[in-house]
Amino acid sequence: MVVAFEPSVDSAAVVRVGFWVDHLDDVRPPEHVDRQAPFTLTTSPSPDPETAEGPVFDTTELTDGPHAVLVEAVGSDGRTVQRVSRFRVDNG
Repeated sequence: MVVAFEPSVDSAAVVRVGFWVDHLDDVRPPEHVDRQAPFTLTTSPSPDPETAEGPVFDTTELTDGPHAVLVEAVGSDGRTVQRVSRFRVDNG
């Protein structure tokens, strides 16, 4: 799953991105915060430069069925952009 933002030309640089899985009200702290591009929701370490294998979001931590992730990007000027992406888990 990829959640992408298309910033406008005059937008401020993104300084952090928060991720909430199945908590779309964002009342609680995000489950993951990434402060360096590319901003990813992962449960594994950063990509290995030798193998080019990227980080992984471990879906076995979720029940099978529908889920949603709320992504909030925060710019250096304090403005925020939020997007929700829905997905289905089938760990078989």
